[in-house]
Amino acid sequence: MTTLGLGLAGCGAFGAYLLDAVADLPGVRVVACADPDGDRAAALARRHGAAVATDAAALAGFPGVDVVAIATPPATHAELAVGALRAGRHVFCEKPLAVTLEDALRVEAEAERSAGVLVVDHVLRYNPVLRMLQRLRDEGLLDPLVRFAFENDAADEDLGPGHWFWDPAHSGGIHVEHGVHFFDAARALMGSEPVEVHGTAVRREGGPVDIVVATATHPGGAVATHTHSFTHAHRAERQLMRLDYGFAEARVTGWIPAHATVTAWTDEQSARRWEELPARAADLLAVPGSGRTARSGSPSSWNATRARRRPPAAAVSSAASRTG
Repeated sequence: MTTLGLGLAGCGAFGAYLLDAVADLPGVRVVACADPDGDRAAALARRHGAAVATDAAALAGFPGVDVVAIATPPATHAELAVGALRAGRHVFCEKPLAVTLEDALRVEAEAERSAGVLVVDHVLRYNPVLRMLQRLRDEGLLDPLVRFAFENDAADEDLGPGHWFWDPAHSGGIHVEHGVHFFDAARALMGSEPVEVHGTAVRREGGPVDIVVATATHPGGAVATHTHSFTHAHRAERQLMRLDYGFAEARVTGWIPAHATVTAWTDEQSARRWEELPARAADLLAVPGSGRTARSGSPSSWNATRARRRPPAAAVSSAASRTG
């Protein structure tokens, strides 16, 4: 296996989290760290046996760096990505890729020309629970989505009034910095690009925008909506996705989606297919191409029940959970 040298731009809390997550991956070696705070970069570099680069832009030319991971504030993403791609390096960029459409298109154009590969960290695309729902749709157990509602109730206790997040010029604002998860998840789950998007932002009295609502209309009239608020305490944060498939509904919970409950109205023949799902839990939650399976708990974490109130149809409810 070829070992890729990784250079990290941005050694804050998330940059450190990223390095801790990839440090033991086969084929990856942490080579260098860069941050405007030299002490912070040096501390993280020592932890991973890496060197310190003079600045983030220098990572693209740092000896041994094949991949530049960008975990800096969003407004810097596009320029760093363009520089690394132009140097032929691979780029792993935290979301969002850019805070303006013009910058995003500039990165896209550079990626098309570069020998390097560009990946944006849209984590929900790789979530085993959401992939499971896509597999059920591909197998015909679920119809195409007609409605997707994504609700985040978050806390801002770690975001002081001077934090860069509240400045749209640095973060892109909530619609961009946080909304990218919603827009990308809707695009993946609906399998289409939106044809129309509307957004509303609400500013708290005397403070910054802390609630946003977005609506994305997809071909055929399918609709996805997103509400994100910074109105809760840490202990009360929560996330809910509700996916309406017409004759079935999925409810997915967890800040990182960890539990899905699917309720479907079906006929007897299809009900038998639903009842076979518990035995297929490992395959449905497998991570493609990794040789690894997300933990699905014991078989009791799946259940299927049948109600005969309107024969020959059957109401079938299935639940799957993943921990860890």
